[in-house]
Amino acid sequence: DIETYKKSIKWLIKSGFFVIRVGKAALKKLNIKSNNFVDYPFVRNKSDFLDIWLIDQCNGFISTGTGIDIVALALRKKRLLINMLPFCDINHASITINAPKKLKKLSDNSLLNIKEYSEFNHYKFHEFETQNIIIENLDEDEILEITKEFIKFFVNNQKLNKKQQSLISYFWESFFDYNKNLYKPFVNKHSMISLQWLKIHGNNFYKKTENKQ
Repeated sequence: DIETYKKSIKWLIKSGFFVIRVGKAALKKLNIKSNNFVDYPFVRNKSDFLDIWLIDQCNGFISTGTGIDIVALALRKKRLLINMLPFCDINHASITINAPKKLKKLSDNSLLNIKEYSEFNHYKFHEFETQNIIIENLDEDEILEITKEFIKFFVNNQKLNKKQQSLISYFWESFFDYNKNLYKPFVNKHSMISLQWLKIHGNNFYKKTENKQ
């Protein structure tokens, strides 16, 4: 739902950024009145060249990891991937912060741990349903905090402290332990899981996986 990104867009504008919502088509226009915002899908004069040029000029690209996002990847832009699935598609080879959709157990509404996330690497929603897994989008406040994180580390280039670096390193170690089928040429030193996303999942995200097998 594009409305869940509205609070983040307004924060970016207030922080001095010029925000362009890219793409050729969209179902719903965003009601944001600002000279620093362009709802490009609803602009008359669109072109394929302009699509690519706009992405080439950006300082950062926020996406769900589909569609025109591939252009930002090809142009080596700093990316924030929000609400992407499946978990195994987390990007580890480019300058990217990853914040996937939340997965919960239908039985008690609890968030999955990293081992369980890795077991439900489905591409079709009904496959989650048949296994009693709820797919939940990040809400507007979570998206806002993750967006702030992206600006802090990737646009303003603030360095991670040792504790943050340790959390990210341990995530990648665990991620590849539970996704052994993935080809791992290297992990880009600028690719990371969102620290805010980890915070949402709490200590249980790792506690249950300390004794990996």
